[in-house]
Amino acid sequence: MSSNHVDIFHLDLILEKLENKAILPYFGIHPWYSHLFTDLKLEEFENEQELKKNHYESVLDPKPSSELLEILPIPISIYSHIEEIRRLATKYQERGFSVGIGEIGLDKLFRIPLNGYFGNQKLTLDDSLNKLSACRVKMEHQTNIFARQLMLASSMKKPISLHCVKAHGLLYDEVTSRKGLDGISSVILHSYSGSLDQASLWIRHFSKTNRQLYFSLSNWINGSDKKQDFLKDLVKLLGDDQILLETDVGIDRYLLDPQKREDYFNQFKQIFQKICSIKEWEEDSAKEIIFVNWNKSIA
Repeated sequence: MSSNHVDIFHLDLILEKLENKAILPYFGIHPWYSHLFTDLKLEEFENEQELKKNHYESVLDPKPSSELLEILPIPISIYSHIEEIRRLATKYQERGFSVGIGEIGLDKLFRIPLNGYFGNQKLTLDDSLNKLSACRVKMEHQTNIFARQLMLASSMKKPISLHCVKAHGLLYDEVTSRKGLDGISSVILHSYSGSLDQASLWIRHFSKTNRQLYFSLSNWINGSDKKQDFLKDLVKLLGDDQILLETDVGIDRYLLDPQKREDYFNQFKQIFQKICSIKEWEEDSAKEIIFVNWNKSIA
């Protein structure tokens, strides 16, 4: 699953070498990278630096310091990037891969790191730049980038994987009220962190449509001790056909370290066992249910 302007090309390189169609590529702009994209056009400015300053000062709150502004890259045209996502999604769909759009969404709490963006390879050696600035991405801009990707997913009839932090009402409104999104085949609420009332809204809305809705749950986000009561209430609210499971931990932190690989899979096992207990599922039956849900979510 891609999240920015760099890893979309890494995903392309990996997929080029794969023959195993069990790998499911998702292409998108994560809200943590939405500030790097602009709908401004270069011809409207004297040069790239003027466009850059205008863009970041309009989408970040508070306005970035001169030091942060200098570090931030020239913003990328959202128009050209959307077309690049479309091109890659089409390319791998034609090669037999099941393709989706994600991870996309809204994040009200996110703050820009001092190195400009997570994973900035040009500035990773300076630990002081790994800290967060005071700047947040305005919700108006996040919504703009999000909406363009929703329209893309609908036009290509693709499933979407959604990230959301403290903006669940706005996310729900964008997905359910914006016109022209009937082509989206299914919605996956990744590591769902909204309220029970919001979950009920999603369920009621999608019960009236032909589209599929899934709540993807992870031990990392949903399975902690302090969230056990909420997890029980949420899972009891969901139909058996609305549950997916995930780890929501980075493979670079676990799978690439031989000492931590077991921890990675234990994250999945723990949330699986908790769901089985709440739903009173036998493990073999649960595996079949999750497998069927997963196949439907990518259909």
